[in-house]
Amino acid sequence: MKNIRLFTKRMCSVMTLLLIMSSFELTWAQTGDVHEIDGKVTFKIESKNMTAQEAQTAIDNKTAISLKVSLILEGEWVQMLDEGRMAFLNSSAFAYGIAQNGGGRTEVTAPLYRNDPPAYMYANSVLGCTADGVSLTAPSSMGMYISFPAWEEHNNTCPTYSYGALYDNSSPFFAGGSSIRRTKHEGVDCYELDLFNISFRLKDLQTVYVRGVDCNTKKDLELVPDAESTDKETDLDGSTVGTTILNLTNPDGRRIYYWPNSYSTQAADWTLAPKDYYGGVIPGGIFIEQVPELTQFERSSMA
Repeated sequence: MKNIRLFTKRMCSVMTLLLIMSSFELTWAQTGDVHEIDGKVTFKIESKNMTAQEAQTAIDNKTAISLKVSLILEGEWVQMLDEGRMAFLNSSAFAYGIAQNGGGRTEVTAPLYRNDPPAYMYANSVLGCTADGVSLTAPSSMGMYISFPAWEEHNNTCPTYSYGALYDNSSPFFAGGSSIRRTKHEGVDCYELDLFNISFRLKDLQTVYVRGVDCNTKKDLELVPDAESTDKETDLDGSTVGTTILNLTNPDGRRIYYWPNSYSTQAADWTLAPKDYYGGVIPGGIFIEQVPELTQFERSSMA
């Protein structure tokens, strides 16, 4: 009799545990099935500072200098990730170029080089690009969310001042993951996801300004007539289609995440979202410490 009571008690405990788990799963399904995100996404290109000596050593050794491209997620993205939900990137693209000045984000405010940019761009190994007899094959981005971007082979042309890559990753990113961290952007809570590196080789001791490139297609503009394009595809050097795209997907049923009042709940390229939801590409570059000019006295003493 005692064994029967003990067995019954254990069965009740198991049933209670199963009910709690079922309730949790139901609640998770209800709360985790949110696809509209009242948040903002922004790309950021790293700004890397180098001393003149470090830069000269890199020139002498023909060393690749990498800049990280990351994704900043703000607003409801923070709440979503804090709650343990996940997302992944599906069929996306990123294009960038070497600009003639810093700060600007378009051809008007920061025109791209057309001749002799101050750095070589690393590219797809298939293209066999070289400079001074040394390979310009893009190194991997191990340790980041996208280890091996699909670098463009557009027109089978080596890049000179503009380039890009396709990328996706069916493994979700989540709070506590190896390539993401909770931080602040301009004083606002956010998560920053390290996507991949873009790489350059210096030609001389010039600062290399790098900004994003996005040439929206006719189809894009039919969906969102006021979508902003940074450049015209016909103005680029032929090595890239110059398109930046961002598709964020929910691992639960592979449903997309879209912003409020999105043009579609079936497809949502966040680079076409209004400014409240897409912050564009924050430019960066390789910034070299400038050697002060010699004073008139110093020049006279050396003469």
